Amino acid sequence: MQLLCVLLVVVVVVVVPLLVKGFPDGAPVDACVKPRPNQPYHGQARPQPPETLPYSITASSSEYGPGSKIT
Repeated sequence: MQLLCVLLVVVVVVVVPLLVKGFPDGAPVDACVKPRPNQPYHGQARPQPPETLPYSITASSSEYGPGSKIT
């Protein structure tokens, strides 16, 4: 049983690094190219307009501190 465990560990240590595909200089350039700078690239997805959101969040105060109640 102990021999089987040692063999399993050796196989995992040898085989797993062979299955990992890495890039020595980071991700390919085309993975980082975005149509607009400083914007996440989500294909054709666009955010929902604020006026169509089904909820509204309003703070009861403009400042909060430790122990302040937020309602």
